[in-house]
Amino acid sequence: MRSRFSPAAVLLLVACSGTSGSPGGTADGPSAVRAAIVARNYGQAADLARARVERTPHDAAARFELARAESLLGNDGAALDALDAAVRGGLVDVAGALADPAFERLRASDRFAAIEARALPGRRAVQRLTAGEGRDAVSITTDADGREMIRAGDVTLDGNF
Repeated sequence: MRSRFSPAAVLLLVACSGTSGSPGGTADGPSAVRAAIVARNYGQAADLARARVERTPHDAAARFELARAESLLGNDGAALDALDAAVRGGLVDVAGALADPAFERLRASDRFAAIEARALPGRRAVQRLTAGEGRDAVSITTDADGREMIRAGDVTLDGNF
C-alpha cells in the first residue's frame, strides 16, 4: 500500500524536524545558551550564542547572551562589543542586564562605564565596594538614587527592603 502525503504536510514535517523544542526553536536558542552558562560550559554557551547572532543579527537578546558568555570566558573585548551592540539594538531591561553578575569583572572598565552612561543617563553607580575576585567577589553598589544592590556570585539583592 502506498502512502500519500500532501506537499504541505511534508514541508511541515521537515520544518519541525529541525527544532529541539526550546523556546528559541533551535538547539541554540536562549534557553540552550542559558543552560550552558548555568552548567558552566561557557565555551559551548558562546558557540551557541554566536550561532544565534549569525542567524538573527538584529536580535538584541541574542547579543546580550553572547556578551554574558564571552564575559564568563574572559573575552572582555568581545563581551563589551556584544553588550554594546545589545544595548544599541534596543535591549529590554537594560538596567537589569547591566547588573548581571556575568559582567562583574567588566564593571571597572571605562568601556563598560561608557555603555552604562549612554544606556542609563543619570543612573550611574556613584559608590562601589568590592571584596574578593571572580566567583568569590561580593560587591555593594549605591546608585545615584541611593538604591543599594548587593551582589555575591550569581545572587543579586536589592538592599532597599
